Amino acid sequence: MRRREQEVALQEVPPVVSFDGISHRQMELTGQVKMDRMGRQRQEKRCRRGMTLIAYGIWPQSGRKEVLDYEFGAGEDAQSCQALLRGWSGGDCGQSAVCRK
Repeated sequence: MRRREQEVALQEVPPVVSFDGISHRQMELTGQVKMDRMGRQRQEKRCRRGMTLIAYGIWPQSGRKEVLDYEFGAGEDAQSCQALLRGWSGGDCGQSAVCRK
């Protein structure tokens, strides 16, 4: 997993934090070469599924919404959500957050 580092500290903490996952596919090279119909050598590729977890900050009084952080992972599971939260708390966040689909 790769993680985007925080560039700017939050000025105010949002009262509501929502998590969402976006599924995507990514092409990656296998390191092998194959011949196409025209006889040219082409890099062989394969498709890999992935998930981007996003943490949204929501201020209900003003209607303001902001993307707080995101992380690329393999799935939308509790372990990935806890890893995203751990980046904000600086350690183990315990049972303070519930991650569900």
